Amino acid sequence: KSRLQKLDGLTHEKLKENIETVIKDIPNEKYENIFKGAYNRTEKYVKKPSNRTRKLKNYLP
Repeated sequence: KSRLQKLDGLTHEKLKENIETVIKDIPNEKYENIFKGAYNRTEKYVKKPSNRTRKLKNYLP
C-alpha cells in the first residue's frame, strides 16, 4: 500500500499498471514469509464452542 501511494495516476488504467509494477517489485522472500506465517504455524487454531445456540422450547406437557 505504501509503495502504491508513492506512484502517480488516478485513472483506472494507470492504477492497474501501478499495481502490477508494485507487485513485481516486492521480493519473493516477503511472499514466502507471509505464507509461512499463515500456514506453517506450530500452534493450530481451535474453534471455541459457541454459546449462541439455545435449547428448543418444549410446549407440550
